[in-house]
Amino acid sequence: MTELENFKLLGITLAIGLLIGLERGWRNRDRGEGMRVAGLRTYGMISLLGGLSGMLAQQVDAFLMGFVFLGLTSVLLLAYSKSVDKFEDFSITSVIASLITFTLGALTVFGHITLASAGAVVITSLLVLNCCSMVG
Repeated sequence: MTELENFKLLGITLAIGLLIGLERGWRNRDRGEGMRVAGLRTYGMISLLGGLSGMLAQQVDAFLMGFVFLGLTSVLLLAYSKSVDKFEDFSITSVIASLITFTLGALTVFGHITLASAGAVVITSLLVLNCCSMVG
């Protein structure tokens, strides 16, 4: 793969994360700065982490992706446990969305661009439905 192709794939990966992060940020827009676990920037970085891990796994070892995924899961669970204490919100939707965002980023660099992009649209749509069902 050329360097230009890698930049293209990482750009798509970032767009996927930003799409999901836009919805998550909008959903939690009423919470003050530092009171949100993840939003636009974080989801963009989670997706990039998936993409970069996928690229490294192709070059080094596939087990690397598993270790990064487990590390991300640990960080997310720690953040979730802290947010449950603050907000008494027991929903794991954002944790699951974060893990899916990582996976979609990895799928992109493995050449499944259409599948990952469609997955991002579906996940974002599901998250919006959750948001709108709470209103009213």
